[in-house]
Formats: sequence, C-alpha cells, structure tokens
Amino acid sequence: MIYGQINWLIMIELADVYDDLLQDLDAIESYRKFIKQHLDQGEILELACGTGDLIQCLKSEYQIEGLDIDEKMLNKAREKNPGFKFYHQSMLKLENTLKYDAIILFGDSLNYLLEETEIKQLFQQVLQHLKPKGLFLFDMHSEQRLIEFKEEYIEEGLIQSIPYQWTIMSLEDSMVHHHFAFYSKDSQFDEKTVIQRVYPCAMIKKLLNENGYEFEVYSDFNYQVRLDCEKYFFVARRGK
Repeated sequence: MIYGQINWLIMIELADVYDDLLQDLDAIESYRKFIKQHLDQGEILELACGTGDLIQCLKSEYQIEGLDIDEKMLNKAREKNPGFKFYHQSMLKLENTLKYDAIILFGDSLNYLLEETEIKQLFQQVLQHLKPKGLFLFDMHSEQRLIEFKEEYIEEGLIQSIPYQWTIMSLEDSMVHHHFAFYSKDSQFDEKTVIQRVYPCAMIKKLLNENGYEFEVYSDFNYQVRLDCEKYFFVARRGK
C-alpha cells in the first residue's frame, strides 16, 4: 500500500490503517477467554467483524463466520482468514446466514447504532438467527465514557510514515465523536469522522427483556458490575 507518492495527495481508507490504530491482541485474547467461559464449542457468527482479528483467534476452536458492512474491512479479514465465510451486509438485516450457537458483537460496535429503533431491530434480527438456547454476547460503552471524553482526548503519531491526529470528544445527545486527520508533507490532509452513541445500561436491559432474552451483565471482562467501568458485557440467551 502506497500513500502520497503523487504530490502527497492524501486518500486514506480507515480499513487500511485500522490495525495500526486499533489492533489490541491482548484484548482479543480477553474476548476469546470470555467467549470460552460461556460457549465451549459450536457455530458462531461475528457481527461487525472488522479486519478479522477475533475470527483469526477463534477459528481453531469454533466454526465461525464474519459479517461487516464495510467491504474493505472484509477484504482484510479474508486475507487473514482464507477459506472462511464472510457476509457483506448490515447487522440490522441478516440475510443468507444460518442459525448459530452464538452471535457475537464486540469492540463497542453496538454503539455505532445511533437510534434506539436500530438497537431493537438488531435484537430482533439476532434472535431470529440463534438456535434454541443460543447466546448473544456483546459489549458496549458504559455511561462513564461520556464523562471520560467530556474533555477532548488527543492522540498523535505516525502510521505508515503518515502523521495523524485522533481526537475523541463526547457531545450532545450522548454522542461520542471520533475525528481522524491524516497529514501530508505540504499540510494537506484527509479527515474521517466516526460517531458512536452511548446508551444507558437500563435501556438495553429493558429492550432485551422486551424481546424475550434472559441475560446477565458484567463489567470489563469481570463478573461484577461497577459504575466506573469502561464497558458493559452482556451474555443474553434465547429461550426455547
């Protein structure tokens, strides 16, 4: 991959720098252990699988497939996991997929859904694609994240020799804005904005109840809910 070789024109796709920015192999291993605690074996679908790091970690223990709305992310995932099945589609409209022992959604990807109606639709879609007693494992930002990013967070560095700045700030309506800027030698830049929404834990519990899930809630991979946690972890079960 080459950027900026023609007049340093910056044209960045987040998929091309995703691993450089966000890859965390220790977190991937923690997710693997969390899944293993609740499902020893079986068929899994990972929603919002990104570049496929978690699938790469799980594929020796489970039959696993991946789904993402970003085709470029899926291309990276396919490179890491040749021969595995990937779906290019929205997690709000699951089509041509099987029924699974577990469906997983990690990396606070649920927070990319910006409306409560989308959360409802997700829960309904997942329920239709779980086997009886199947699991829906997911995490999400806690309300604490809005406090944490009330003051702007700034990260700067180099990715593939390209200077970048990543800022995170919570704004109105429980939104968290991620802004990425990639700079050229002549001060030109490309920018990307990603928005997440933080939902109250009580609201998610209510929606799970309304859709007939049984569930437990944990904090940061631990079996205890803390008000100062970064993430909530849900283990939701379909009934018969």
